[in-house]
Amino acid sequence: MYVVTDGYNRAVASHFGVKKKVFDPREESQHPLSLPVGVLLRPVPLLAPTDTLEQAAARIRETGCPLLPVVHGQETLGTISEVALRSALAAGADPSESIEEHLGPVGETLPPDASGAEALRRLESGERAAMLVVDAGGKPLGVLQPSDLYPKRVWSPRPPMVGGMATPFGVYLTTGGARGGASDLALMTTGMALMTLMQIANLASGGLARWLPLERLEPSWALSIQGVILMGLFMLLMRSVPLSGIHAAEHQVVHAIERGEPLTLGAVRRMPRVHPRCGTNLAVAMSLFLGISGSNWTPHEELRLMAAVLATLFLWRPLGSLVQTWVTTRPPSEKQLRMGIQAGKELLIHYGLNPNPNPPFYRRIWAMGLLQVLAGAFLMAGLFTLMGLQI
Repeated sequence: MYVVTDGYNRAVASHFGVKKKVFDPREESQHPLSLPVGVLLRPVPLLAPTDTLEQAAARIRETGCPLLPVVHGQETLGTISEVALRSALAAGADPSESIEEHLGPVGETLPPDASGAEALRRLESGERAAMLVVDAGGKPLGVLQPSDLYPKRVWSPRPPMVGGMATPFGVYLTTGGARGGASDLALMTTGMALMTLMQIANLASGGLARWLPLERLEPSWALSIQGVILMGLFMLLMRSVPLSGIHAAEHQVVHAIERGEPLTLGAVRRMPRVHPRCGTNLAVAMSLFLGISGSNWTPHEELRLMAAVLATLFLWRPLGSLVQTWVTTRPPSEKQLRMGIQAGKELLIHYGLNPNPNPPFYRRIWAMGLLQVLAGAFLMAGLFTLMGLQI
């Protein structure tokens, strides 16, 4: 996919039957090497032989092209280049002198229907900095440089902030108004999966507790040790299941969107797995506060609350980042990254259609996905209760 950036290029593209395409992030960009140079060239001003060296230097600076064509009527007399300007300056030529005495040869030219790959071969074989693209009559249409053969990033509207969740069926992303990726039912399965992991950890920790002499300890310490075993097993299970890889892919795609990076496999793979707005940080903050304030390490309740507040304020983000790194995410597979990229592209499509939505409050709450996750968790808890399993 490509975008023609000005009227002249649109006219050339239309002449050669190349249609401008509308941005669609789901498509991979068509590489310029497969496109005709009539689309890739950059239009340049045509100089006259009576123009001065000073005028030629100004035009080269404006266009950024290392050479410009010099024409008289329908005839192309030659080119004026950075090399010619350098030689004229070194020879002490007057800037008001005409460029006619400093012209270089036209050299080999390209027809507008030549491919970018052909242009690259010719540029490489002659070690040229640029080549003229001319029509059938020899009239210059523009200049092609190696930089014109590189892919050009297509601009698309980007939301400043993106939220998301991992589900067993893929990544879910939202801006509050636009959504992309997994469905509401998939979000419910996230709650069901987390509740199932917690139940497995609960049963396993109960079995382990029977092998430990916890009855010799005070009841509060025994309960604390059981809680640590339970959370440790839950973390091990969380790290081991594919959901942690999908969670990492979600974070990396969110980083790419918020940084304006292209949603390609290479770019997304470079993004960090840890995200400062991850719900893991909030879970860590809540666990810190409740764990410190609810324990009996001191009989003074005020001291426990103060210590809990201070520890939460200073440690929740660093500890949250560690938990994200070692528990709730792991390096995603290529398949998981592609799932995240697909969700990101869908989100950008929906956001591009309406970049400034203002949905009602209840819709923004629903778009967060937390209600669906909780619904799935409660549903699974009810099933375990019916099965006679203690939660």
